[in-house]
Amino acid sequence: MTVVSGMGGIRFETADGVALEGDLRLPEEPPAAVAVLCHAHPRHGGSKDHPLPWAGSTRSR
Repeated sequence: MTVVSGMGGIRFETADGVALEGDLRLPEEPPAAVAVLCHAHPRHGGSKDHPLPWAGSTRSR
């Protein structure tokens, strides 16, 4: 498998049509650890573009 550094979209879809979408960021060097950052539920003001998950992802490098 070839892994390229950078950022791209990722989508997981179930057989009944429920989908999870996200952004996948791959570093240039092999990572020392991996983290999954999730936003709050959209009914409670969550959004994948909310500044809090983005701030956490940029500070974890």
